[in-house]
Parts: sequence; structure tokens; C-alpha cells
Amino acid sequence: MKRAIRWIGIAGLIFVLLLITGGLGMVFVFEVPITLAFGWIAFLGRVLPQMQPSLSGIAVAGVLAAAVLCLGQWLAGSFYNRLPTTEAAGRRWPLRWTLLGLGGLVLVFCLTIASAGIIHQVGWLASSEQRLIQSSWDTPSFHLRRAKSDTKTAVTQAIVYANDKHVYPTSLKVLRDAGYANVPDIDHWKNPYVLAPVLTSGAKPRDGDDVYIYSKGPKGTGTYPRPFTPNTEEDGSVGYSSLYGPWPRTAE
Repeated sequence: MKRAIRWIGIAGLIFVLLLITGGLGMVFVFEVPITLAFGWIAFLGRVLPQMQPSLSGIAVAGVLAAAVLCLGQWLAGSFYNRLPTTEAAGRRWPLRWTLLGLGGLVLVFCLTIASAGIIHQVGWLASSEQRLIQSSWDTPSFHLRRAKSDTKTAVTQAIVYANDKHVYPTSLKVLRDAGYANVPDIDHWKNPYVLAPVLTSGAKPRDGDDVYIYSKGPKGTGTYPRPFTPNTEEDGSVGYSSLYGPWPRTAE
């Protein structure tokens, strides 16, 4: 009974740790063991359809393997049969020993090639500038959703601020300091958010004002769409307008 309780407790602890790591975006904790165990299946699924076996190459390999097998059997048998113990016993070198030896040589060859490949890939990974581990929160779709959420929050709270103060906030810092919106000055692509002129000038609010805030997008080159279109390019801007709503609307 105590042993069962202990195993249940260990399983529960592991489950909680997995939930925590998954919630923190550390999906690699799940992906690494699954990839190591079953990644070869997906690899074969990608590679096998692209392979074009050479019948002549297979035939040559078969002939060479048979020649090596025959030569090995003859050499090993000649040496083994001349030993005093085997002559007295009348024993001969069995074929299965030659087959085992040839299989061992093939295995050593494969291990050598695999080891060289592993060393090459480890060196490439170690020298690569690309991150080996990426959080599930650090993805293009997450950045787009976060930019749309931040800009909508900032615009709506800027309007609330203007209604309360009778003047638009001139920056996101003003909103933060006044306790209206905790939106940072820069987006997740490390580019500063762009505010509409009515905001940066600190104008008094009027009906029909186009209050907008946007991110320049993944490449930092996006601009406010004029004339307005809700569908900007893939690397275009991401934002929210008090008149037109969010954009791009295809990035949901």
C-alpha cells in the first residue's frame, strides 16, 4: 500500500512539473523525448519517397558482399582447420561465424558513419547563431496576437484617458504612469509602437479623431495603411484604430 502511494505521489509530481513547464512555454520538455523515440519515423516518411535505388549499385554491393563472405570463409577456415585442437577434433570453421563477423564489420562501419554525422551536427549546432530552444510563446503568431492585443488596449485606454483628462496622452509611458494601461513602449520584435499624431501632439479629443497605435511588424518596416485596409502584408504593420478597428484581420 505504501509503495502504491509513493508511486502515485511521484506520478502526480511529474504531472505537475509537466504542467508548469508547458505553461511556461517550455514545450521542448515534451518534444525532445518524443522526437528521440519516434523522430526516425517522420524522417523515413520524408526520405523514403525521395529515394531512387540504383539496381546496378545494389547488384555490385551484393556481388562484393558475396565475394567478401567467400574469401572470409576460406581464409578463416584455412587458418582454423590448421590449429592442432581442431585437427584432432575434426572440426571445421562454421559458416555462421563468418556471417557474424561480416555483420560485425557492417555494424562497425555504420557506427563510424553515424558517429561522424553526430560530431558534424553537434559542431554545426554549437556554432549556429540560431537558438536551439524556442519557447512556444516566442512564435510569429503569438507576437501578432500580442501586438494586436497591446495596441487595442492602448487605444481604448488612451480614449478613456482623454475623456477623463480632456487631452490625449502623448506616449504610452503617460498611460502607464497614470495607471490606465500597462503597455510597453516596444513590441515583441523590439520595435517601438507608433502613435497617431493626435496622441503625440497632446491634442484635445474631438469627434471623428482617428486614434491609432500600431507595431511596425516583424521586419520593422510596416506603416499605417493609407487608404485603410484591414489586410496588410504578412510582414506589414499590426495595430488598432478607433475608427477602423484592428488590422490585419487575417492574422487571427
